[in-house]
Amino acid sequence: MFEPGGVLGYNGRDSFYNLINAIVQRGYTTLENQTWLTAAPSNAEGARASFGALLSLLYLRPFALTGNIDAALGAVQRDLYAHWQADNALTAEQRVEGQAYFTTNYLNSRAALDLHLIYYNGANARYDLTDTLVWIILRAPPSHFGGPG
Repeated sequence: MFEPGGVLGYNGRDSFYNLINAIVQRGYTTLENQTWLTAAPSNAEGARASFGALLSLLYLRPFALTGNIDAALGAVQRDLYAHWQADNALTAEQRVEGQAYFTTNYLNSRAALDLHLIYYNGANARYDLTDTLVWIILRAPPSHFGGPG
């Protein structure tokens, strides 16, 4: 039944597993001992230190990929990576003047929201809008946190 020419025929899984093996051998070994899972950053400075940390805030994840991986992540998130690099080239004064794509207020707000999500998800708790910080973040206009508007 599973022989070549049988009802189901050979499904070619050997070539599939060979392809997976080639990816693992070539792609991931270059990142071995250079990439770590760390806690998501708790503030804007953490997001500026690592592109993986920035992505964790943007996608509200409880962890960040850190280490020698920024360029690899940047290859698949080109626009965000370019903005992150440009923001890191700014002086503190330029950031205060509003020239950054990701403002300090925005990144700190994302970090606070991420910490709340981590807490609520870890406790398997209902999201409660009576919590003042969550209410402020969800109800405030985006311009309050340095966003457009």
